[in-house]
Parts: sequence; structure tokens; C-alpha cells
Amino acid sequence: MTKVGIILLIFGPLAVMGQMKSPSLELNAQWHTFKMSNLNEFIADTSYYNNKPQLYDDVATEGIKSGYQFGQSINFKLSNILEFGIWGSYQYGKMVRHIYSKDMSYPSPSNAKIYAGTYSIKTEAFSVGLKSCLYINNLLHLEQKETFLKHVELGIEIGAGASFSHLEELLSNGTAPGNTVSEMDKRSTDWVGVSSLKLGYKFLRNPVLSSAGIKAGYQFLRTGTVKDEAGYVIAGGGNRTIKLDFSGFFVGLYLNIGK
Repeated sequence: MTKVGIILLIFGPLAVMGQMKSPSLELNAQWHTFKMSNLNEFIADTSYYNNKPQLYDDVATEGIKSGYQFGQSINFKLSNILEFGIWGSYQYGKMVRHIYSKDMSYPSPSNAKIYAGTYSIKTEAFSVGLKSCLYINNLLHLEQKETFLKHVELGIEIGAGASFSHLEELLSNGTAPGNTVSEMDKRSTDWVGVSSLKLGYKFLRNPVLSSAGIKAGYQFLRTGTVKDEAGYVIAGGGNRTIKLDFSGFFVGLYLNIGK
């Protein structure tokens, strides 16, 4: 499916939503775990740099295992218990390693000058899609209780959409003459699925804020082989290619604005 088709599929229901009640806005921020096993194997494989006079400052065991996500959604109430919305998010993970580069032009390797530099990899994903939320608190009529339960917001969310992933690798010689920089930029477009549970506090007397609370769940997002604009893949030695995996559990905070 083309990118145009994906956008039409996601935003087509806007015409229907326009006939519903006034929308509300949700803002959220979350901490994510990522699988990224394929990428981390690439990061740990220093044989890729065997043809370059570089030394790492430590054993290359670290990788990208977690990151952060920031998102928002415009939500429309279909009924007291069911909500439908459009969501968008940005998530990223990053790894930075200090490296040292030898100047091999010296006659004796023991006298070679060493320059400090950095090697970093950053993964990003911009996602947009549709979601629905079933409010368990309204299904159980908790709003009718004369206790703190009337302030409880409990919902189950399911969402799906399109994700536009990006991988950036940056190798800088740092203090070396000319500060040589090698940059690699690869991308992939894929589908994403999200499910979560939200537990919050309802602001019954606030004219602007609706609720705030904690959201936790699981995201499924695996990319195809990341490629540059010319269609070339990452050549990490031999025929190695890289696929990103943003799948994992997440937990964070959310704020609803609008009644």
C-alpha cells in the first residue's frame, strides 16, 4: 500500500467524527522497552571496523534497549463507554560510545597519536493511526457512586496505524585533524499496533482538564530492512542488513484536556 493510501485510510473517518461531540485532547509521555536484537548485534560487532584504525574505550556490549515516546490524540466520544480517536507519536532510542582513533602515519605504532571521537546510533519512529477506548468505569457506573470511585477513570485502549522509522549512525573522529564525520541515514515504513490500560483521576469540577493518570501497555512495531533514499541497505560487513524492532512494554503518564 502506498503512503497516500495509508494516509487516506487513517484520516478518512474524520468526516464521520465531525458529526460527533466536541473532541478532547490527550497528551502523553512514556518510557519504552525495545527489543532491537538485530540492531544490537550490529552495534556489538566491532569486526565491521577492523579495516579502520579505531579503538573502543570499552567492550562493545551496550545497545539500544529502551527509549522514550511522546504522543497526543484527538478523541471523540461515541457513547458514554466508547471513545474513538486519531493519535500520533514520536519515539526514540539512542546509544553513544566514546572511541579513540589512531593516526597510523607514524613510523612506529607505539608512538602513534590517538584522537578522541564518538560513535552514536539513534533510532526514531513517527507514527499515526486510529484507536478506540472502552471505559470500564462508565460500564460499571462508577460515576454514580458517592465515594472516591466516581473520580476513577479506567479504560482499555487498542490502536493501529502506520509508522515511519529512521536509523541514523554517526561516526566522528572528534579531535582528529579535519574532524572527519561519517553519517548513515536509513528509513522504513511499516504498520504498528498498540494496546494499553489507563488508570486515572477524573476532574469533575475543572472546566478545562478532564482527567490525568497512568498508562501502561505493549507496542508491536517491527520494521522491514532499513534503506536509504536510493534503496541501499546497511552493509555492516558482508551482506548484513538491519531491521529495527520497537516492540516492547511501556509505562507513562497522560493528561486529557476538554470535556
